[in-house]
Amino acid sequence: TYTVSWTVSNSSNDLRDASVGGVLPLGVSWVGMTSPAKETVSYDDATRKVTWSLGAVKAGTGIDAPSRTAYFQVSLIPSLPDLDSLVALVRGSSFRGVDTWSGSNLSIIQNELTTSLLLDTKGGEGKGQVVK
Repeated sequence: TYTVSWTVSNSSNDLRDASVGGVLPLGVSWVGMTSPAKETVSYDDATRKVTWSLGAVKAGTGIDAPSRTAYFQVSLIPSLPDLDSLVALVRGSSFRGVDTWSGSNLSIIQNELTTSLLLDTKGGEGKGQVVK
C-alpha cells in the first residue's frame, strides 16, 4: 500500500470551487483510507477517479497560513512488465478552481505520481522499483 499526498498552496487571490483529481491506473486499487477527516476525498469506482473537493482556498494558503493537504491510500498489484520499473499510482492529477476576483478558471496539470520514494526519508533515491 502507498499513501498519496496532495498539497495545495495559493499565493494569489481567493479561489472558489477548487478541486484536485486524478485517475488510478489498472493494478492500483482504492483502499478507502483518507485523512484529515475535515477534507473531502472521494473515489468513483466506475471512472477510477479520486477527487479532493476543497471548495474555497484563501489567498495566502501555504504562504501566510498552512498549506492544505489531503492523504489517501491505494494498493498496488504489479504485473510482470512492471518488474524493475517505477509504476504509476495516480495519472492525470489536476487542480481546478475559480479566481474570485477575476472570475478566471484556473487549471494545473501534474505529472503522474509513481512508486518513486525520493521524498521518503526511509526510501532514498532509486527506490520504488518493482522487484521480484
